[in-house]
Amino acid sequence: HGFEYLPRLNIKYNPSDQTVFRLSVGKAMRVANPIAENTSYFASSREFEIQDSLGVEVAWNYGINLTHCFKLFEREASFNVDAYRTNFENQVIVDIEDPTKLKFYNLDGESYSNSIQFDFNYELFDRFDVKLAYKINQVYSTYDGEKMLAPLVPENRALVNFAYSTTHSNKWMFDATWNYIGESRIPYHPLIEDNKTVSDPFYVINSQVTKKFKTYDVYLGGENLLNYKQENPILGGDDPFGSNFDASIIWAPVMGRLIYTGIRLKIN
Repeated sequence: HGFEYLPRLNIKYNPSDQTVFRLSVGKAMRVANPIAENTSYFASSREFEIQDSLGVEVAWNYGINLTHCFKLFEREASFNVDAYRTNFENQVIVDIEDPTKLKFYNLDGESYSNSIQFDFNYELFDRFDVKLAYKINQVYSTYDGEKMLAPLVPENRALVNFAYSTTHSNKWMFDATWNYIGESRIPYHPLIEDNKTVSDPFYVINSQVTKKFKTYDVYLGGENLLNYKQENPILGGDDPFGSNFDASIIWAPVMGRLIYTGIRLKIN
């Protein structure tokens, strides 16, 4: 692919012992592997259209980070903010806007992403940690001359995590995570009910309990405890060889509640 100059600048500044500020600017490149990176779309009747001579993906990245540690009610706490912007000079576009085709071609127009994430960590009381996080993610690309939000990418996400251990040696450990997944754009497909163009927001709760022994751990956990599932994730399933068959337009869990248990051995 020839010579490519990739400058990068990283700056770190500590205005105090409790605060860190970071700044990064740089150019990056990668060789896309569109087939290997998009195998989920193969579960469909789409026809492949791959442009000749797909170019190297090249982008400029800009990011800032602020981390501040402090005392809250005499206990340790930290606050973190990340903000990033990526502008693509070239990108291999994965186009699923036509329900009968899967197209790969070089970017012709704008493509960029903006993301910002807030994190808060706090020890509410002894051995009980709380983590809160919220992320806003806007990803735009140009599809056949029209700039649109990238499909199936939620714009908003949130997380709440609780972790507790009964003693300093962690004989019992409890962990629970609540996830919020916001709306995302749904590409057009004739079999999507009511011509739905935006997914519904939903919640996913995962939890695990662990009992620690000297040489092994026993754990019991659950995933997707609210049993939330995407309705009709397989479009055209009654005609799997028809032109409308598509099992790739997925924006929510397709598996329901999962309960699991196991033993973890320690071998010295």
